[in-house]
Amino acid sequence: MNTRMLKILVGAAVVAAMALGGSAIARATGAFDDGDRQLRGPEADRARAAALLATDGGTVNAVERDTENGATYEVEVTRKDGSTVDVRLDESFDLVVIEDDSESADSEEDEDGDERAGEGDDADDLVSGPQAERARAAALRTVGGGTASEVERDSDNAYEVEVTRKDGSKVDVDLDASFNVVPDGDSD
Repeated sequence: MNTRMLKILVGAAVVAAMALGGSAIARATGAFDDGDRQLRGPEADRARAAALLATDGGTVNAVERDTENGATYEVEVTRKDGSTVDVRLDESFDLVVIEDDSESADSEEDEDGDERAGEGDDADDLVSGPQAERARAAALRTVGGGTASEVERDSDNAYEVEVTRKDGSKVDVDLDASFNVVPDGDSD
């Protein structure tokens, strides 16, 4: 074999080795990741258990790492009623928020074939945990007592708390992100 052919083969081998090595490094560092990684093992088992507790049962479809809404984990759960939600958990596996899974309920067509909003389009996100407790307390102080039930995160990232007053009337109290009452919060 002549030296020219040997140089070409060696050069091609070096280029191939560099390409394979670079690809392996990129994959190992997550360069091809979209940020959401399926989890397996004990970490996934803990997230799965916490999500099922938060949704009162159902079927877990996926467990991923996530950073939305300050979460560390996202667990997709199909509830017993067939609806699908994303349960976001913090690093301690405590509930951050439960959101409708927008991938499963974006829109539907009416009888004329026109697109109309599905249940997931305008549905607010239920909030629980410390944020919900702070929102409930602020709403009850505003209304002067009663029972605060659902706490939802509305479209502008504030809170809406449904309160049943002592006289049985219902009112929605709108709060900003700092749990201060937003004027005109009595919408019922």
